[in-house]
Amino acid sequence: MEPSSDPIVLGLHLEPERPLPELLTRVGLVAGDLRGRRALVTGGARGIGAATAEALAALGAQVVVFDRLPVDALAARVAAAGGHLSGVEVDLSDAAATRAATLALLAAEGAVDLFVHSPAFVALGPVVQLPFEDWRRSFTTNLDSALVITQAVLPGMLAAGAGRSPTCSPLKARRSTPGMARAKRRYGRCCSR
Repeated sequence: MEPSSDPIVLGLHLEPERPLPELLTRVGLVAGDLRGRRALVTGGARGIGAATAEALAALGAQVVVFDRLPVDALAARVAAAGGHLSGVEVDLSDAAATRAATLALLAAEGAVDLFVHSPAFVALGPVVQLPFEDWRRSFTTNLDSALVITQAVLPGMLAAGAGRSPTCSPLKARRSTPGMARAKRRYGRCCSR
């Protein structure tokens, strides 16, 4: 695979020994000390979403994870390290549920300073056999939920005069994988801000 010029991809693949909190700071996604800041991470129950949520908590952020899977083990690990992470079980393919969960979070906790969108719904199989419902779910989970949440959290970021909203996806955006014909369309970049 050809080397990427994307700083996050470079960091995760060319500098695997560098701690993720340091990497996030170095590439400018966060400003180092996040004490007193609130971060919302989607798809944070596992994979790069979980690693990002844990890294943000290590930098001092109060992290809330939206995922359809529970995050109890991750929350316990973060708490043991002195951080704060909580989870909200929500199906990101359901726009109404996603909007309701986001608005409930904002009402209970206040504005979000950092929104990291990292869901990864993938339905495997040849495109000729791919059910249309799975195609739609990949878009509603991975793309539509980004718009729904951004529309809810952005006013608070603008009012505060600051905020970040990186969007992450797997390396499948850069490489064809048998049985994943639609991955190139769904994953635009490995991480953008």
